[in-house]
Amino acid sequence: MSENTNQALDISLTPEMLAKYLRWEVPTKSDIKQALATEHKYPIEAFPTLIQDAILEAVATIKCPLALAANSGLGCLSAASQGLFDVARDRTQISPVSLALVTIGESGERKTAVDNTLNSSIIEWQSKQNHTLKENLRLFDLQRKDNPEIKKPSHKKLLFSKGTSAQLIANLGQYPCTFIHSNEAATVLSGQATKSENFIETLGVWNRGWDGQMLTNDTKMSGYESVANPRVTTCLMLQESVYQHFANANGGMASSTGLLARWLISRPESTIGGRWYTEPSNIDVKDLKLTKYHNLLTGLLNSPLEFDDYGTLKPRVLTLENDAKSCWVEFHDHVERSIASGEELASITSWGAKAAEQLARLAALFQIVETNTKSTVVKKHNIENAIKLVVYYMSEVLKLNNSSKNLVNEKVLRWLIAYCKKNNTNHIVKYTVQQKIHNDLRKNKEQLNDAFIALAEHGYIQEIETENKLFIFVNPNLLVD
Repeated sequence: MSENTNQALDISLTPEMLAKYLRWEVPTKSDIKQALATEHKYPIEAFPTLIQDAILEAVATIKCPLALAANSGLGCLSAASQGLFDVARDRTQISPVSLALVTIGESGERKTAVDNTLNSSIIEWQSKQNHTLKENLRLFDLQRKDNPEIKKPSHKKLLFSKGTSAQLIANLGQYPCTFIHSNEAATVLSGQATKSENFIETLGVWNRGWDGQMLTNDTKMSGYESVANPRVTTCLMLQESVYQHFANANGGMASSTGLLARWLISRPESTIGGRWYTEPSNIDVKDLKLTKYHNLLTGLLNSPLEFDDYGTLKPRVLTLENDAKSCWVEFHDHVERSIASGEELASITSWGAKAAEQLARLAALFQIVETNTKSTVVKKHNIENAIKLVVYYMSEVLKLNNSSKNLVNEKVLRWLIAYCKKNNTNHIVKYTVQQKIHNDLRKNKEQLNDAFIALAEHGYIQEIETENKLFIFVNPNLLVD
């Protein structure tokens, strides 16, 4: 880009007058693409209507990012379904429908509020299991006086917020399904389980849990324990700094062991600063979309699990209908070509290698919503809809793979463009940017100023003082849809 040629302009001009005299180069399409990675909006239209409506209803009330609510809803659906169903891509490749979802969002994004809204039926179900256990233990204490060989009642503990690998395996030994869940996941990723001496073991347990492989524990404290066919769904919400710290810990072991490749990661744009108050709806609770969603989850959780003669979990296997399988194969081969060296997904090879399996899991969950416990096959339209989600998560991983500096520049430029479009202008007082931009950017003034310098060097913005204020002008070519 050429050097700034506007230094001689009269600084007494109003910003509106000044904007007419500024000279701008027209950035090429590749310039814009490099500065502003393609924004993939969360494809909420891909969801079955029942789940879609519930998520949108939650977002309308809470005013949180759409992807934040969608990940929470998907996590709950996966947790409620994973003990009942598996999905087969062919006769040898059979997977759980368990998901591992991670949403990156700064403090103030209402992570707790949306999680409480979409997770309430699971909390209620877990509370009932806890109460049942208490009653069963009371009866056990009374009966074992007359029958010392009576078996101690097991605990259906689905929710698991933090703990060691041994504790996780012990819980799965009593009930073969777990939902590792936290809307403040720093507590999960910085506890005893992820200390350096336990890190490799924890990553291995989480990986095998996602795969549904046997988990074993052999310690002096607990003795030998094994779970032959566990089901583990993960749904974590955390700040970007926590994610980066965990991803880079112990030499980036979370990535090299394949854990991050199993995560469906989203880093949605913040809604902070645009969440205007609205009165709560007067709709009767029974008519809420969320009520129908919670009824679905409760029905799935209350459906009896099936076990073989050895007590091993045996979920029903969903298969892909012929046209669904053809669609799945086409996507599988497309991604495989795209992760080859020099191709567009080469930087996320490990994630791309699991994309087709993620697709099958998501499509199976969509099918379960449509046909509930009567599901036997996955239809083509659910494969097609799930592809939209996988493409979205791919785009999020690609963004995270960029350098952190480029990510900051992109976020700042996006914010400036959105502000100018909303206010029908191409300029803003620099101090106003520093006051109103996303919280995570506002905290680090040096980082923000570095972004301004980089964007100005590329000709995307110009900083000019007039009327005793320092203004940022945005290249008008970026404001054209």
